Amino acid sequence: MSSMGPSTDMADGGPALPDRQPDRPGTRKTQAEMTAEAVAALENKTVVVRQRKPRKGKAPSAIDKAVDKITGGNYFLGTGDLQSNNKRREKFRKTVIVKMPVVIATPYGKLWSMDVLAVYHNAIKKEVMDMYNMVECMLRFQMSLGYDDVTRFFEWWDVFESFLMDYFELEEKVIFPYIAEKFDFADTKLSRQERMLTKARITQFLAQIDDMEDIFINRPPGECLPRFVEFLDKFTPRLLGYFNTQETIVPRTLQKFFQPDDKVIIQQTCVDWLKKTKDATDFAENMVVQSRWMPEAQLQLWKRDSLRGMQRVAYPAWRGRVEAYHFVIPAEFGHRVLEDELEALQV
Repeated sequence: MSSMGPSTDMADGGPALPDRQPDRPGTRKTQAEMTAEAVAALENKTVVVRQRKPRKGKAPSAIDKAVDKITGGNYFLGTGDLQSNNKRREKFRKTVIVKMPVVIATPYGKLWSMDVLAVYHNAIKKEVMDMYNMVECMLRFQMSLGYDDVTRFFEWWDVFESFLMDYFELEEKVIFPYIAEKFDFADTKLSRQERMLTKARITQFLAQIDDMEDIFINRPPGECLPRFVEFLDKFTPRLLGYFNTQETIVPRTLQKFFQPDDKVIIQQTCVDWLKKTKDATDFAENMVVQSRWMPEAQLQLWKRDSLRGMQRVAYPAWRGRVEAYHFVIPAEFGHRVLEDELEALQV
């Protein structure tokens, strides 16, 4: 049972992490040692993520728009029964199975205390779904997978990874400290130690996926994709599990110790923190990515509660730019599937 009192979340540091597995012989670091180092890097803000590459906008072509109109944006529509004559492709696809995770949207607009998390969780879940769709596409056209395809995927990945890391930091700078003024998470699964340990492990998987770009460039896809999918299948369940833990504990805590007005205060404080710590381009990108999943009615309410004055006016332009260099990339992969399958029918 959780207890009230001075919060350990407000402290600069935390208790030493336990070694969760025995030492192994040799000089190779144990998983616990690597995790402890990752935790320390997160807490000291020395964690290294991929260097963001310049954003490359690409407006949808006339063909892209035509395909969108035919498929309704569902790029797998009608492709499931197409039989490719390329036996090597079919053999490869049977050896690599993508474990599409069960992604359930966090309820939004029904319970104010859940809304605090739902904005960010649903944004990340939407990105995860795009990620798995792109991986499925790569499996479909893996025989023609090239450097440009890999580059485009990691251009998308850079935005996703940046958004996720921003959210992890936002939790520690705004959300949890705000709640910790009235509730101590120390005896829960969201204690500072548990949070940092979970995030450190997730960050380790991010780093492993980062490293895959060079491997893709230097080796055939058949050697790279199985390992790549393995990393994704380890990263995603841990991330979604962390979200599930938050959605179990945080809303009921807010309901017990806070008022509905605190939702808007937390949202605005999050936006103000992002505005203060990010440059104008990164701030605009974050606002768009976190809200792109919302239906129009919810989007308007979110803009009212989260954005101020000229930010609301600038939002459509922000969205257009992010669409051109980020949201369009999964669509490109979907179009490649159609092109590849149609070409296979002509063989």
